[in-house]
Formats: sequence, structure tokens, C-alpha cells
Amino acid sequence: MKKFANNFLVTAIFVLYFALFFYKSFAQKQNDTITTEQLYTYKSIVDSLEVLRSSIGEVYKGAIISQSAIKSVARFKEIKEAKDDIQQLKAMGVTTEEMEAFEKITQLHKALAEEFRKSYTALISDSLGIENYNKIREAVKNDPSLLQRYNAVVQ
Repeated sequence: MKKFANNFLVTAIFVLYFALFFYKSFAQKQNDTITTEQLYTYKSIVDSLEVLRSSIGEVYKGAIISQSAIKSVARFKEIKEAKDDIQQLKAMGVTTEEMEAFEKITQLHKALAEEFRKSYTALISDSLGIENYNKIREAVKNDPSLLQRYNAVVQ
């Protein structure tokens, strides 16, 4: 049985090695078809998503700051870390008002996250298409020559 496990492990590693080799070869051929225009579009999407992510973060932080029950962002984070531990919440002296405010802010965060997901998907679909976006994202991560081209676009 041990010999079988060792043979299986060696075979699995061998197969994974060759799969990775062929994937990289295939990815390199695909990367040759990514145009500079697509890289500019990809960069524009990345920038737009960062602005969207930042603005959602500001709304979230503003919601925490603007309510009166939880006195600070730090207190909100403490409650968030302990939210599933009733004993810890009691030990921290979390009030009913704080928990209600926490729940409202948590619901807002979920709604903002869903809105981000929808906006993210729509932006990608309407510009490059999800398949091309994912292809470019993976290629930029895995192909040094494409990363170099991308960095030239970024600057």
C-alpha cells in the first residue's frame, strides 16, 4: 500500500509538472494575441475599479462614523471581531444600541459589496468581456514579457 501511495504521488507530481509546462506554453501563445489597446482597456478597468472600491470604502467608513451608538471605527472593529461570541460582547460592554447600529452597518456593507460586484461585472462585460479580462489578468500575472508591456502602458 505504501509503495502504491509513493508511485501515485510521483505520478501525480509528474503529471502536474507537465500540465504546468504546457499551460505556460499555451499561455505564452495566448499572450502574443493581447493587443496594446486591450492592455489600455484593462488598465482603465483596474483604475475604475480602484476608484469604485475606494468610494465604497468611504461610504462604509462614513456610515460607521455618522451613527451615534458606536463611538469610533476602532470600537466598530472590536465589535466586528467579537460579533459571534456573546460572552466576549458582554465582557466588552457592548450595548443593544451598539449591536443594532453594527447590524445596520453590516447590512449596508453587504449591499455595497453586492453593488460593487454588479458594477465590477458590468464594467468588465461592457468593455473587454469577462473571458478576455480574466485572460489578460492571468497573463499579466504569469508572463513577464506581458507584464513589461503592461507596465509600459501604466506609465
